[in-house]
Amino acid sequence: MLAGRIKLRSFLAIIVGIALGGVFLMFKACKSSDPPPKPSEVKHLPPEPTLPTPPATPPEPTTPSSPSNEMAARAYDAEVIAWSKKSISGDKVKDASKGKT
Repeated sequence: MLAGRIKLRSFLAIIVGIALGGVFLMFKACKSSDPPPKPSEVKHLPPEPTLPTPPATPPEPTTPSSPSNEMAARAYDAEVIAWSKKSISGDKVKDASKGKT
């Protein structure tokens, strides 16, 4: 009985030591070596150069040949749409278009 208690105490001491070591290491890792700068010590960057302003005339309107929010049709889109209207004979179809990606 005494040997079991000593083993448990040793185990708990090791666990507590590891936990305290981990907390100490996290504290050291998170602690900043330099104090934060005071507002008077902060260096201000010079303003970025500005681009010249464009002329006041509006650009000429262009009419797009197709709406910009639509994608061009791909080669297999028609096949996909055709397959979406068909029903399958069983629970599932393993390869709807054999030999094609």
